[in-house]
Amino acid sequence: MKRPALAFLTAFIALAGVVSPASATTDPGRAQQWALTKIHADQAWTKTKGAGITIAIVDTGIDLTHPDLKSKVASHYDCTSGSCVTGSGAGNDDNGHGSHVAGIAAAVTGNGVGIAGVAPSARLMAVKVLDSQGSGRCSDIVTGISERCRVRVRAGRRRRDRSGEPKLEVRVQQQRA
Repeated sequence: MKRPALAFLTAFIALAGVVSPASATTDPGRAQQWALTKIHADQAWTKTKGAGITIAIVDTGIDLTHPDLKSKVASHYDCTSGSCVTGSGAGNDDNGHGSHVAGIAAAVTGNGVGIAGVAPSARLMAVKVLDSQGSGRCSDIVTGISERCRVRVRAGRRRRDRSGEPKLEVRVQQQRA
């Protein structure tokens, strides 16, 4: 089975070591995005910008009104109540972290606003599984991933990490379309 997201990331990583420093865009925050320069994003963009890919942001949501993100959101869900719901405002970020992650992943690039996204032609799926404090239940995270991202998630054994803190082992398996 072909995995376009994996192919995109593999191509992106392969291109990252090949070429010269990234050139400036019209995005005011681009100059501070040292990581895009480090991975030679401008060179990778000559091959692909992520068109045809949808990136699920499983986090605190995405700011559905943000000028760098609103045109990128293909779907949005709130999974913080044990099931996933969509509709007006569902999946809207009330914390900021999910929007930050979404911007790095796929912000509109070259529009004179904010930052440049790594995959500026990709679409975004907001899957809100964390609350305004950035906290959430493991069951909501599992629900968000399994219901919205078409993967099966099975909670594994509970273990303890080196500090003795509980650690939930999660196994993710892609479902067939």
